[in-house]
Amino acid sequence: MTSDMDHCVFDANVIVSAALLPKSTPRRAFDSASSKGTILLSQAMLVELDVVLRRPKLNKYVSEEKRIQFLVALIHDGKLVDVAQTITD
Repeated sequence: MTSDMDHCVFDANVIVSAALLPKSTPRRAFDSASSKGTILLSQAMLVELDVVLRRPKLNKYVSEEKRIQFLVALIHDGKLVDVAQTITD
């Protein structure tokens, strides 16, 4: 994340938590970053989010319809970028 919060990058797990738990710390961080800048997304992350957010076991948290709406809004408001470097740790 840049210091002026123009662009923000989140791990896919944080985005899933933000989608499922509206009062969680990940959701507050996501909402704050979204209001101050642009969420950067990769094609691989979008594929992972689509697969994970469609899992039936997540229905106990939020309906699939609302999870997909969250993903569509993320795609609409975010910026798709090419990944130039992959970091593993």
